[in-house]
Amino acid sequence: MNELLSNLPVKNLDKENDWFGTLPKGMAIKNFLESNQFFNSENKMVVLYGGWGSGKTTLMRYLEKNLDRKKYAPIFFEAWQFEKDDNLVLSLADLLKAQIQDKKTQNKFWKSAYKVLKGFAKGISVKIEPVSVDPGKMIDSMEKDFSKANTKVSFYEDLRKFKNLLS
Repeated sequence: MNELLSNLPVKNLDKENDWFGTLPKGMAIKNFLESNQFFNSENKMVVLYGGWGSGKTTLMRYLEKNLDRKKYAPIFFEAWQFEKDDNLVLSLADLLKAQIQDKKTQNKFWKSAYKVLKGFAKGISVKIEPVSVDPGKMIDSMEKDFSKANTKVSFYEDLRKFKNLLS
């Protein structure tokens, strides 16, 4: 290996350019997903975590290229782009919604996501004197403005529009 390595993801990963051992990981994940029917029937999501520069994007690009796209839909949420986002959950939800082509399924997604977050928030209350936080009350307040939720633009949506302007 006598060349300078780029910090960009490897687009066409093969034995010649796999200097960090990503190919065996990708094949293992691919084989696991394709051979484990119970896992696939019960779980609808797999998430990759890793430190900066650990090869997550190269691994995801490999999986995107080699998995059956009729069964799997790799979605990239590059959180580093949203590190200053005030509402990361809204940006993630917008990204997921943008990946869903069918409007009926999009509506189901939003309703389900809202119910889950609402149920989770209603069960939490934090009180550390002199501060008290009650997400349930915040949800109640948000419900009053829920009809206006479609007017709220996430950082994801702002970033998408900005990128479109530049391209």
